[in-house]
Amino acid sequence: MAVGQELSDVKEFGVYADDLTDICLHLKECHVTFVAMESTGNYWQNLYVELIKHGIEVTLAAEASHKMQKYLKILNFRLDVVVNDICGLTGMAIISDICKGNLDPEKLSEHRHGNCRKSKKRMPKH
Repeated sequence: MAVGQELSDVKEFGVYADDLTDICLHLKECHVTFVAMESTGNYWQNLYVELIKHGIEVTLAAEASHKMQKYLKILNFRLDVVVNDICGLTGMAIISDICKGNLDPEKLSEHRHGNCRKSKKRMPKH
């Protein structure tokens, strides 16, 4: 898990009950109040419950992705047509730039990563 963008921000935890408690305590020490997490397999369920018990708000990534896509469509941003995963590298970089006020399609297309559906040249048209 990483709380931050630096390598030193990465901390590894186990999967047992005490480890899940340690994760929650670490997050609280870092003043984390909200977590988005994947809900694949069976392992996420115990962590989900533990986070809630510690007062940390949790949303499941698929749910968050769906909501972001819905709101982007309302704003007439069809990012889902341009990238495979709006929560991937390109999608999040573009969303971050939009949140900073950049609405220029040409500049937003500069965030294109290799896995995009559209070429950099075709991105601004969508």
